[in-house]
Amino acid sequence: MLEISRISKSFGGLMAVDSVDLSVKRGALFGILGPNGSGKTTLFNLLTGFLEPTAGGVRFEGNELIGRSPEDIVRLGVARTFQVVRFHKDSTVRETVWAAQSMHLGLRDLFRTIDAPSQRDLAEEVDSILERTWLKPHADRLARELPFGLVRQLEIARALATRPKILLMDEPASGMNPSETHQLTEDIRRLRDGGLTIVLIEHDIEMVMGLCDRIAVLNFGRKITEGTADEVKSNPDVIAAYLGTKKKHAHA
Repeated sequence: MLEISRISKSFGGLMAVDSVDLSVKRGALFGILGPNGSGKTTLFNLLTGFLEPTAGGVRFEGNELIGRSPEDIVRLGVARTFQVVRFHKDSTVRETVWAAQSMHLGLRDLFRTIDAPSQRDLAEEVDSILERTWLKPHADRLARELPFGLVRQLEIARALATRPKILLMDEPASGMNPSETHQLTEDIRRLRDGGLTIVLIEHDIEMVMGLCDRIAVLNFGRKITEGTADEVKSNPDVIAAYLGTKKKHAHA
């Protein structure tokens, strides 16, 4: 479904992403692990049109993504969540999801010609998304007033409103308490079971190991390994990346 071919990105003399290859199958729950500064978010920015690569390519369902705008990539069916979540300060939860929904509407739909979706259909879709993300009771609250856990849920709801085929999630559990993380884990599993392909960046190693069918690990911009959870957690390069060598760890 998603093919990443030797993609690289340099900023001056710094190689943030270095010749990374990845392949994500339809229906997968694919994890990307790596220490801070390993290039994970830069990789997502390359996949979603926020950065142009120095080299390499990205194909989604046979369509080359490099050179397309973020809006075009969303319309192809690629959605993402962000580490730092921003909403319009005066928009309600419902309005935030409604605005995201407009990404997949053409001019014909926006101006409601006779064969366009009715406003009722669109409103029902928004309500369904709010219910799936536990936000229905908060639909008329200002988005900026939500507690942190619900802010993360609203970011997921906003992505789902674009009707994605694949969802790229950038550290969705960041800042969550254990109870919120557990609920999020169940929600992600439920989304995948509903047919959505998911690529997950996370610092929570246990969460990724427990959720993902396949995991790639980045360090200093390079992919150091890829495999199942058991294969990844026993890989000496992964252990060194997270814990340092035994010698380094002894002097930490």
